[in-house]
Parts: sequence; structure tokens; C-alpha cells
Amino acid sequence: MAYDRSIVRIHLYQLALIVRNVAYYRALDAVKKGWDKNYWIFIYNNHLDIAILEWCKIFGSNGEKTHWKNVVPTKDQREFREQMLKYIGVSADEWEAEWKVLTGYRNRHLAHHDFSPKRDVYPNLDPVLKSSTFYYQWLRDHWISEFQPQYPEDFMDYYAKYFAQAKIFAKAAYDATDRLKETLL
Repeated sequence: MAYDRSIVRIHLYQLALIVRNVAYYRALDAVKKGWDKNYWIFIYNNHLDIAILEWCKIFGSNGEKTHWKNVVPTKDQREFREQMLKYIGVSADEWEAEWKVLTGYRNRHLAHHDFSPKRDVYPNLDPVLKSSTFYYQWLRDHWISEFQPQYPEDFMDYYAKYFAQAKIFAKAAYDATDRLKETLL
């Protein structure tokens, strides 16, 4: 199959960004204590936003130049989608609902500004992590020649290692700033 090697490389980079940002977000979530400092609130929310923004580049709109359908051959897209849903453990309707929450969050809070004072509930990152992991493995299985030693074999293991390290860093950093007083609002 002919494909654009640069899109595969971009996807690998985006998938790594997604997984790292989910790990960092969840690590901060594990150590937060009242969140009385804007510094930590911004960092925490930025990790969520970047994870969703990067995920939407691959799984959001079909019109995105970096959408997965630009890498997965048309003849394989139905099977890809079915296997992904099975891997994630959701029905097509459940996936559609999660997709709407994630792309809606991107549309209202990241790409455009919704002037409504009501804030959405923060999206569930499990589908983000699982779909990214599935797609990463699909890329490994189909484009193995693209993978150099810097790319992990097991993406969930990669996530687990980032999460474990991030929890250590997050706790140390948060504890180090716990007694500091914020002087700007």
C-alpha cells in the first residue's frame, strides 16, 4: 500500500504525546490537595487539553490531514474500527457518545470559545488511552519498518512507566510548592 511516511511519523509522535499527557494528568490528579494554586491548576488542565487536542487530530474529524483514515487503507477501515471497539470494550453507540464528548470538549474549550458560563464535566480519558494504544499497535503491526528502537513494543507498558515516573515527579514538585503563597490571581 502506498502511504505518506510523514503522516505515520506524525501519528507516532502524536500518540506518544497523548499517552504522556494522560500519564501526567493522572499523576497530578493522584497528588492534588485542594488545588489552591493557579500554577498547578493550569498545568493539570493543560495536560488534559493537550491529550484531547492531539487525540482529536487522529480520531476527531475525518477532514483532519492527520486522521487515522489517511493511514489505514479504505478496504481495512471497517475491520480496524471493529477491532478498536472490541479492544476498548465499547459498542459503536458507546464509542460515538465518547467521541462526541471528546470532540465537543475540543470544539467548545480548545478550538473555539463557548461563552456559556456552564463548564463541561471533564472527559473520561480511558477511551483516549485505549484507542491510542490500539492504533499504536496497529501501526506497529502494519508499518514495522517505520519503528526505530526509540518506539516501545508495548504502549500500555510505556504508559505505565510514564505514569509511575510522573507520580514521583508530581508528588515531589507539588510538595515542594505546597507552602508557597500565590501572589497573583
